[in-house]
Amino acid sequence: MRSSTRSALAGLMVVSLAGTADVGQFLVTRTAMFTDAPGRAAGSVLGLLLWLALFLVAVSRYRNGDQRATRAATLGLVGLVAMGNVGLTLIHMKAGIGGWRPMLGGGLGAVALILGAVSLASSRPADEVTRRLAADK
Repeated sequence: MRSSTRSALAGLMVVSLAGTADVGQFLVTRTAMFTDAPGRAAGSVLGLLLWLALFLVAVSRYRNGDQRATRAATLGLVGLVAMGNVGLTLIHMKAGIGGWRPMLGGGLGAVALILGAVSLASSRPADEVTRRLAADK
């Protein structure tokens, strides 16, 4: 695995941990939301699970190398995390509520998308095929 891929994955692990911590802190400090606004709470729990899943996929790719399933999972998860967090930021901005927390989440989502794309672009499966073909000659 290229060093640029490993660096992007290390960054993605840090960002996904930060996203997990952010949503986890939000849920822990707003327990009344589970009875007052169960739909909002469910969405937040889903966001927490997506951030955590992204962390686990990044760790798997970092430790075990690239595999088709983990590459696809990275792509799907960074897309969902970025879309959800940037979308929430825009909604909060339009409503004029939320302060710095939604901005942080949107920023983390955007950075996750960038790092996920870099990790995928810098670890093309074709490179491995090319290396194997060259080794067979």
